[in-house]
Amino acid sequence: EALTNTLRYAGLEARASVIVEQGHATAVTIEDDGGVPGHAHTMDGIGSGHGLIGLAERLRVYGGELEYGPTAAGGWKVTAVLPASDDGEGEAAHA
Repeated sequence: EALTNTLRYAGLEARASVIVEQGHATAVTIEDDGGVPGHAHTMDGIGSGHGLIGLAERLRVYGGELEYGPTAAGGWKVTAVLPASDDGEGEAAHA
């Protein structure tokens, strides 16, 4: 969802990083640079506009959370966190 939004709102020239961290939880952070000012070719009219809200709802089902918002540098940052299971299988394996 975050990478699609980078393309949709920041444009083809935007750069994004994806960082995956594991420990007591798995965190996935996607951060884009906002693209080149004045050069974004947004893809208006595509999608419902509720993608991040839906993603947050799906994460909450498994005890996770979603944080998102603009960065000081003019881009956008999305972080999804899911708790790790002590048995190594996780709740999703039982769903």
